Amino acid sequence: MVLWRPIMNKEGLPRFLASMGFKQVNQRWSWGASDDERQIVMLFVWTDQILNRDGQRYVEIQRSPEKQIKADDRHGRTEREKHIKLIRSGYTCYLVMQKAKDPKASPREREWYSERLSTAGEIIELENGRRMIEITGKVEADELRPTSLG
Repeated sequence: MVLWRPIMNKEGLPRFLASMGFKQVNQRWSWGASDDERQIVMLFVWTDQILNRDGQRYVEIQRSPEKQIKADDRHGRTEREKHIKLIRSGYTCYLVMQKAKDPKASPREREWYSERLSTAGEIIELENGRRMIEITGKVEADELRPTSLG
């Protein structure tokens, strides 16, 4: 079973999002996108930040407070907070999985992203303040394209 289909063209992510009716606020620092009309949030997440907990799979959507000290990521962090609020208010969330070329690098550079989206469920907060979101399934991007909304 293929979990994610890697797409190597890193310039393709903005076009991929646009094909589904999403626009990034800023291609350099944006960590997701939202569509208020359809009440959908798209979050970019990293494959190396997946955690198995109590038989469920979660992925990190916000680092613990002690790791949020870098000023250069504040725009992305502010946008992520907005997206988390939208999800908690009832917006549907989809996850764009991406693999980092070097998971220890800061900032990270994307090796690939997947056009097979993951569906997301509950947001949990770990003891250290790290926020995770449950990975609940998969959906093909075609299902989110405006032409398929009927």
